[in-house]
Amino acid sequence: MSEKYIIHTCPERMWYVGRYLVPSMRAQDLDVEVRCDSKRIGNLEHCMQIFRSMPDDNGGAWHMQDDVIICRDFAERTKEHDDNIVCGFVIKFDGNLRYEGQTVPKTMWWSFPCIYIPNRLAHECAEWFDRVASQKYADRTRTGKLDDWFFKKFLKINYSTYHVINLRPNLVDHIDYLIGGTVVNKDRNNKKVRSAYFEDKDLVNELEEKLKSDTRDDCKYIIMCGGDYKNFSKPKQLIEIGGEPIVARTIRLLREHGINDIAISSNNPAFDGFGIPVLKHDNHYDVYGYNNVRGTWVDAFYPMDTPVCYLMGDVVYSDDAINTIVTTCTDDIEFFASAPPFSPQFLKESAEPFGFKVFNTKRFRECIEKAKVLEEKKKFKRHPIAWELWQVIKGTPINKIDYTNYVAINDYTCDIDYESEVEMIREFGEVVRRNDNMDGGHTG
Repeated sequence: MSEKYIIHTCPERMWYVGRYLVPSMRAQDLDVEVRCDSKRIGNLEHCMQIFRSMPDDNGGAWHMQDDVIICRDFAERTKEHDDNIVCGFVIKFDGNLRYEGQTVPKTMWWSFPCIYIPNRLAHECAEWFDRVASQKYADRTRTGKLDDWFFKKFLKINYSTYHVINLRPNLVDHIDYLIGGTVVNKDRNNKKVRSAYFEDKDLVNELEEKLKSDTRDDCKYIIMCGGDYKNFSKPKQLIEIGGEPIVARTIRLLREHGINDIAISSNNPAFDGFGIPVLKHDNHYDVYGYNNVRGTWVDAFYPMDTPVCYLMGDVVYSDDAINTIVTTCTDDIEFFASAPPFSPQFLKESAEPFGFKVFNTKRFRECIEKAKVLEEKKKFKRHPIAWELWQVIKGTPINKIDYTNYVAINDYTCDIDYESEVEMIREFGEVVRRNDNMDGGHTG
């Protein structure tokens, strides 16, 4: 069974996790899962939620903080353990590492930027916290932090002789002094002495150089709300799901994942009241040919010369879907859509497009123009939309969808195409609310 690696993070750190930490782990073929505290319940309760959600089996997982950099042989070294707790990061005490190798909870390093925890201990810790610790140590609970302190306290009380392995060299280096604090502790500035037992120092130096030119917010998110939908009683992006307009839901989810550079692309004044810029764009189109509206769907993209992520305004995105889109890295163009086999929660019978992340804006515009030429030559079997544009971008045969060459999002994320679907979407709101209220994570 392959190891599982779970990154505990928050919206303020998603930029680093998505652009640097996750790609470095995937480069070592690791099974990475990102769990973001998008509802801002605090890292203590968020950690306990993750512990409660672990499989009830004899396995375990590596739990990692979001402010670390991994060593070159991370994958190899994290597979060398038995059913013990393994600390992959230990601090320097007065110039010497006091406890190396096998030890007990009393002498383990109490912070855990990288730690292997058997699932049964994670479950027991969460149960102990709910039953005893949250009341007995209420002053510490109120901080919303100290997840590592509570875990060590749990071990000292309940498993005082349990075997704990402190590794040296360290598996990770703690680099939050490079990437900044969080909403809880914005000014935190840890000392570089924490890197004393991390041997791949050149990786830290390389990261520091990369971060000097990283702007974090270099990708604008545009929610596409154009078109003429006169067969709807109002623009379909304004249809409410659980009392919240679809476009407002998308804005909220993006903000919960640390995205603030958000705009709406539309020529309809109905979208002026959502507290974000509206990019006026003459994009009247109707892909179904109703009402004699003329226009080309591929012209719906507001032209940008800088990196941009275009999201379909009529899509009800899940929290996981937004997480996947935000954390996906590309230096070219990426496409997001559902793909068979579909989730049981998916309402449609065919795959649906959800968005494009575009860093090579020049090539994106060139592909749009090429798609328009192909349409004029009647090369497409239908009016070209996202699927046809993606075929042009990838250079694959047109009029044939390849379900394997894009980022698949398979959950309840879905769009509205017809008026007849509105009532089904309203019922779908119950699914959305149930899933939004569930404890869970995000696959990175």
